[in-house]
Amino acid sequence: MAKKQSAKLWELAHKDKVSEYGKKYRQKKAQATVVLEDWVREKIDKVKVPNQTYGNWLRLLVEDWAKTSE
Repeated sequence: MAKKQSAKLWELAHKDKVSEYGKKYRQKKAQATVVLEDWVREKIDKVKVPNQTYGNWLRLLVEDWAKTSE
C-alpha cells in the first residue's frame, strides 16, 4: 500500500524518529539479503501481486512454510 504524501513529508521532517523506530523494530529480528536469478524472478512475477516487493513475498512464503512445518 502506498503511503500518503503527508506521511512521506512527516518522515522527511523527522528522520531521527523514523531511524529510531526502525532500529527498535529490527532489534530482535533476523535480516537476510537474497540475490535472485532472472529465471527465479520471472517465476515469482507470475504469482505475486504486481506492487508487492520480492522481499515481502519471500517473507510471507517463509512464514507460511514455518507455520505448516510445526
